[in-house]
Amino acid sequence: MLAFGILLASSMPQAAVAGVVLNEPILGGSLLVASDGAVTAEFLGSDAGYFNTLYLDLGEIGPDEFDVWVFDKSSRFTSLDKRKVALPGEFAAGSELVFRLDVREKKHGSLLHSYYTGDKSRNPDGLAHAEAITAFDELTQQFITTVGFEDLFGGGDNDFNDFSFQLTNVVDPPGVPEPPILLLLSAGLGGIVYLRNRRFKKA
Repeated sequence: MLAFGILLASSMPQAAVAGVVLNEPILGGSLLVASDGAVTAEFLGSDAGYFNTLYLDLGEIGPDEFDVWVFDKSSRFTSLDKRKVALPGEFAAGSELVFRLDVREKKHGSLLHSYYTGDKSRNPDGLAHAEAITAFDELTQQFITTVGFEDLFGGGDNDFNDFSFQLTNVVDPPGVPEPPILLLLSAGLGGIVYLRNRRFKKA
């Protein structure tokens, strides 16, 4: 499937990021800009008891004055077109966009937790809290990635529908495998080579 995704992505216009797997959920992957240019975000909704606010994190990982407010749970739109906002500026292909979800008990309540897209080490519980699915829109010839957050510390119910949004010109390739997985793969390949050599020697 991964090889298929790479071949598929390489044959599409504007695809500047290799390793894209389409139409499959990726947990804790990096949100990368597909090609030089603008990125738009569309609010899809929030199915959570907490009050959630989404920011684009432009500085060091963590809240700061440079972060850009994108949506919050109470965002209301008069039409479908107004659900979309252009993120500020132009982005270089391959740049990672890091989004932060601030979780509060109520609109002006104290901050409970902040969760980030990308690597799970960014989150206070060491778990991935964002799941994303990338698709390719034949009509617009753009990649579209749908992102869903889980807002409960410790993983909660892992439904990833507590805050959802969609990005254009963004892909979500799988993260780098954990070291133990790489070791298992290496051991498996080594075993195959060993057995194959034994067969040749017996022959």
